Amino acid sequence: MNELTSLALELQSFCEQRNWRFCLIGGLAVQHWGEPRFTKDVDMTLLTGFGNEEPFIAEWLASYKSRVPDPASFALCNRVLLLRSSSGIGIDIALGALPFEESAIAHAKRIELEPGAYLRICSAEDLIVMKASVSGGILRMAGNHPNDGDQRLLLDAERVTGREVFPDAFQIEARLGGNPGGEGAYHVGVSVGNVRVLFHPGYPSGGFRIERVDNHWPLIGNTAMGFDPPAGKLLRLHLDVQRRPSGDVEIQAVLSNGGPTFRKSVVLAAGEIGKLDHIGLDRSGRTGGDGLFDDFVLHLGEPRPWRASGSIQCTVSTLRQTCFHEGNAQRCSYQSSKKCFRSR
Repeated sequence: MNELTSLALELQSFCEQRNWRFCLIGGLAVQHWGEPRFTKDVDMTLLTGFGNEEPFIAEWLASYKSRVPDPASFALCNRVLLLRSSSGIGIDIALGALPFEESAIAHAKRIELEPGAYLRICSAEDLIVMKASVSGGILRMAGNHPNDGDQRLLLDAERVTGREVFPDAFQIEARLGGNPGGEGAYHVGVSVGNVRVLFHPGYPSGGFRIERVDNHWPLIGNTAMGFDPPAGKLLRLHLDVQRRPSGDVEIQAVLSNGGPTFRKSVVLAAGEIGKLDHIGLDRSGRTGGDGLFDDFVLHLGEPRPWRASGSIQCTVSTLRQTCFHEGNAQRCSYQSSKKCFRSR
């Protein structure tokens, strides 16, 4: 049996003997749900909650050596416990407490990774989430990952508004762009229902397009924006969304790089855009640079919009969170390919 698989079984048994809730993530999960790949450590999310981490940390440290000085303080600060097996293999234990983490553990599946080796692994849907990170206050969706062409941070209407769909009229603002590399091979955008408004960072004239999310069918083909959106720079996108009495939806899009401005207005058939039940920050393309996102604002016509301002990072293997603020209240948003969760 593979040494990593054997260690994963050992860690799994350690948790099960204590009735802890957990799932395996990282490279082992990618090996099952994606293509075979080399991985040199074992990653796990362990549900500890907030304020009750120390007993969990103490039990791990009684059985495994740490990879960092003052491991308990490091784990409490960064929400990840960095350990080493007796044979020197790295072990990353994410101290889970967020709604997304609890959901990922609940959805985990017991998979036969090798003959006779059944491991509790996060679902394929939740694995997709773990391709995003927050660094320097910027949400980054990683480029150059052949198995995951589409990445999305979804805001679910029911979670945001308490209703099945967003209002018939609302506005979206965001700054978005992409790192250099593979210009034209990837794009970034904002999706509303089943329609995505996008452009190609670093590509001549930007290649603005509106397409269906489900099958990438272009509703408005690549359109010159009148300027080249520079790679590495965030452009400001404003979308004004209005559902008509017929059910069709008008979207007015404005893209600006601080100088030239591109505008496009389109009316989309109800059958194309579908229900206005979610909004997404999207990056698509199996190669190319990272997608970059910041300063997201969703205005629902209520007294105050809520804005993505101070973002914080959970150093939990590849799992991250982005925090939003409404007045003095902080709300955190977490993505799966199907759901968006918020904590208050």
